[in-house]
Amino acid sequence: MPRITKKSGKSTISFSKNHDYVLIYSKSKSNVFVMKEHIDEGFKYTDEHVDKRGPYKLNQTLDYNTLGYVNSLDFPIQIDGRTFYPGSVNEEEFKLRKSENPKDGFRWRWSKDLVKFGIENEWIVVNEKTGRLYTKTYLKCTIKKTGKDYQIDYFSRTKPMSTLELIENKYSNDNARKELDSFKLEDKFEYPKPSSLIKRLLETYYDESAVILDFFAGSGTTGHAVLELNNDDGGNRSFILCTNNQNNICDNITYPRVQKLINDFGSNLRMYDIGFMPVKDKLYLEYADDLIVHMKDLVEFQYGFTSEKLTKYLILLDDESIKGFLDNINSYNHVEKVFIGINVLLSSESKKLILDRGIDLFIVPDYYYSDF
Repeated sequence: MPRITKKSGKSTISFSKNHDYVLIYSKSKSNVFVMKEHIDEGFKYTDEHVDKRGPYKLNQTLDYNTLGYVNSLDFPIQIDGRTFYPGSVNEEEFKLRKSENPKDGFRWRWSKDLVKFGIENEWIVVNEKTGRLYTKTYLKCTIKKTGKDYQIDYFSRTKPMSTLELIENKYSNDNARKELDSFKLEDKFEYPKPSSLIKRLLETYYDESAVILDFFAGSGTTGHAVLELNNDDGGNRSFILCTNNQNNICDNITYPRVQKLINDFGSNLRMYDIGFMPVKDKLYLEYADDLIVHMKDLVEFQYGFTSEKLTKYLILLDDESIKGFLDNINSYNHVEKVFIGINVLLSSESKKLILDRGIDLFIVPDYYYSDF
């Protein structure tokens, strides 16, 4: 998808480069991208049905003279003791038109039965300035005919994301610089992306509990977008930002920015400083103990690290800790998962005791590193 980078470029003898591209990949086209509810500015009126029907607009008169005259659709309508005729004519003009049965002329768009249903369900409005009748167009429903009867059919007005949507200026690098200026980071990045861009892309994905990975994080824009979107729609998305901390970018920029946003939106943040562990030409058992050191971090990454969540998981890396757990297992009713170190010897009876209580059991580090 093309994306605007700046509104105006430098004067050149050829073309001004004002855009780049966003590449989107998916394993499947189905059930991945969602359409956004579409509300145009015309839906500006509300009535007592707004909770179910949504707002409505008044842009269609009930009478038309461009659809061809139909005698059966030319009839008087009674509303609140007042009589209305198509074209706002008087009774004599109405009778004359009926008798002449012209090829063209004013008539109603709706049949008598549909008008009756519309009046009973407050679908028809009198425009006091013009004296003409209008039909409401609701955001969330319409009138549907089933057999001989009519009923209210509820739906959502949605539209897919346009391939040209990202050419709006709010997605530009210029707008991103203004955003970074609020964090005093305007001079730190040459090609910044605004959080509105990431946020809009995330909105198209159906899972509001998704984990978003930015494996080349810079200023923390991805984290900003996730936090803001969760705040807007009540989602439970989480994010992982990875950086090599070149020039202390994580310590001085990424982490402080996200930390400030966390404080504003009320969420949780944890920073992990990891390294590289060479395992070439080594047996698994030679480095398994070193991997176990990071088990707590991995569990927190997978299940979250709020105090409420962490009480549901236990990490038992030696025989002494597993014995203490088994001896007092009745005190651990809140535990849902137990992670046991590879060197812990667990008898079949002990394993059965744990599983019978509905507790999931995992051997680490195998659970996280089995593919290596």
